[in-house]
Amino acid sequence: MQDPLVNVDAERTVLACAMNDSDSLYRTMPLVEASDFSLDSHRRIFFAIAELAQAGKPVDELTLSNELGAKNQLACVGGVAFISGLSEKVDSGLAKVTNVEHYCNLVLEKSRRRQVRAAAERVSAA
Repeated sequence: MQDPLVNVDAERTVLACAMNDSDSLYRTMPLVEASDFSLDSHRRIFFAIAELAQAGKPVDELTLSNELGAKNQLACVGGVAFISGLSEKVDSGLAKVTNVEHYCNLVLEKSRRRQVRAAAERVSAA
């Protein structure tokens, strides 16, 4: 059963596309923010990807791992093995890269649902 508030596969695919394909990276940046990701590890990874891109640095497994390591966040996102594992889904086919906007929209839909739920919880608690 799929969680109505989380789509981990879509999040991982967006991260992998952004990390492995510069065109996908720059198509992703205006659509999603780190706060749109449900998992803290995914938020940290996307934030690091965005920082690298904004600084004009290459975004790949090595630079991302180094960036997260410099911030002492590499272990808490799953380490180098997790970062490398993100690529597995995208390497299997170009179709995922060409559809990055679709995956961003899936992430955004779940993010909005979480925001609505949080707002409803605040209202009911008041």
